[in-house]
Amino acid sequence: MTYTALNPTGSALQPSPGDRVAVAATRLYDAEIALHIARQTRVDAWVAAAYDRLHAAIGEHRAALAAAATAVEIRPVHQRLAS
Repeated sequence: MTYTALNPTGSALQPSPGDRVAVAATRLYDAEIALHIARQTRVDAWVAAAYDRLHAAIGEHRAALAAAATAVEIRPVHQRLAS
């Protein structure tokens, strides 16, 4: 993982929860596009593979969202702005 706006102080070895969500969202989008293209080809094997990829991407995205939700520290807004 490289430096991103979501993780300006993070290391390449430990991506932030926001980075994980962003990567998972990109993979989800790519899988949706791949399925759309595969359906237009009407090649059953390609459509099946694209559905499998989309299913995996949905699971990855949901897991990333859940991990990000548990990693968020809940503090009042004025405390978050002060830090």
